[in-house]
Amino acid sequence: MLTPRPDRNVSRETMPATRPLRIVSRETIGLTPAARRRNVSRETIWRPAILALGAFALLLAACGAPPGPRGWAPAQPVVVGDREFVLAPHRSHVYAVRPESSFVQWQFPPQDRNSYPISQQRLEGLLELIEALDVSAQQKEDLTSLAEGLTVSGGSDDALKDALRDTVGDQGDAITDYIDATRDVENDALRDVRALYGEIAVSEDAETAYIAAFGGWVFAIETATGQARWIIETKDEMVGGIAIDDGTLYFGTKGDEVYSLEAATGAVNWRFETSGEVWVTPAIADGAIYVASMDGVLHKLTPEGEEVWAFDSAGAGIAANPTVDGDTVYVGSFDKKLYAVNAGDGTMRWSISADNWFWGQPAISDGIVYAPSLDGRVYAVNEADGQEAWSFDAGSPVRSAPAVVEDGLVVAARDGDVFKLNLQTGERMGGTLVVGSNIESNLTADGDGNVFVVPRDATLYVIDATDDLTASTFQLD
Repeated sequence: MLTPRPDRNVSRETMPATRPLRIVSRETIGLTPAARRRNVSRETIWRPAILALGAFALLLAACGAPPGPRGWAPAQPVVVGDREFVLAPHRSHVYAVRPESSFVQWQFPPQDRNSYPISQQRLEGLLELIEALDVSAQQKEDLTSLAEGLTVSGGSDDALKDALRDTVGDQGDAITDYIDATRDVENDALRDVRALYGEIAVSEDAETAYIAAFGGWVFAIETATGQARWIIETKDEMVGGIAIDDGTLYFGTKGDEVYSLEAATGAVNWRFETSGEVWVTPAIADGAIYVASMDGVLHKLTPEGEEVWAFDSAGAGIAANPTVDGDTVYVGSFDKKLYAVNAGDGTMRWSISADNWFWGQPAISDGIVYAPSLDGRVYAVNEADGQEAWSFDAGSPVRSAPAVVEDGLVVAARDGDVFKLNLQTGERMGGTLVVGSNIESNLTADGDGNVFVVPRDATLYVIDATDDLTASTFQLD
């Protein structure tokens, strides 16, 4: 059950708002096509390994450990028919919250696997096997009824297996093997989620949510019920989330690959090999896929998985989700720079430098890029040339992507302070909303002035940002 808490609106003294920003360069940097990028002539063959090791060392210094069981996936508002949900990930679970009802509609993975059905895809395969049996219509109906009650754990398989033996004898062994394989794989998947870090993708009709688990599994989940439509295993851990476009899913893995899947079935269309781990959620614009890797390379791919260009001038790994606006891709790096890259040919338009990593995804509104940095500042710079409009000191590192809402920019500092800033000036609009624990997940908004955030404790904050910041909070577990 969700437990609403009293609204919070705690004011603090205004923090310093601006500081000069350094424009590092605007020179054009040459392309590195895949054929040249992967051979020995690319600077040195050791460069990807050096960058990956450097990023790992930096991560240890900043966080104390590489991605593990903590998770920082952002909340995702969804409207299914006339019902509004917030899919709120926390650590290794997703909670479907209906704020107006004060209840968790479902959680995934489920608390009770004995009552959790096998995936719809595997059930359909089982029903096809039953339909192919040379038995009477009544016997098929009886077997189908038992199959439709099959769950991933518990004794629901016993009656079905007994009925198969009584009906067809040894001819049912292939179906029994199918049942055992289904339950083994899907049990393993539900046990091995481990953590959720990346964005949840939602189908155009909002009926299906797609979840990438750190343990190496991808789940297609019915948003209204939390039931699995299909489950696949990549065999590689995943930090980034899933992007969806025109019925196709795109995501990357720590196994140095980018995947394209059919959203309806989970079937693999193609896999693209990178030379570094992929920690980001791909960005999709005009049919192109933009994805960065921990060797410091930003790739542009076609929907068929062919590389168009590779921007490889970042001096360290890239773990920030790229943002595309018009003909430019904006992406931050662990080399403490934010890059603006020409989407057409992969050349650099400009870059800016901060005092720590650009890890959070930048937001864009009316020609201004709002980029959070672990140096504790949010930088507002002009899209055209990277010149500073303003910067804001949040008082602690800013890991989360900000959200543009109404007339302001909502920013969350890692220490749990949330601010609303004037888009044009960077001045604070009202007081500071104080959240009870650290914030590392990206902020998301629903278009109606609400911002959603799940901090490190198991709480969903629904922040009303239409005026001064106020929040309703719901306990998730």
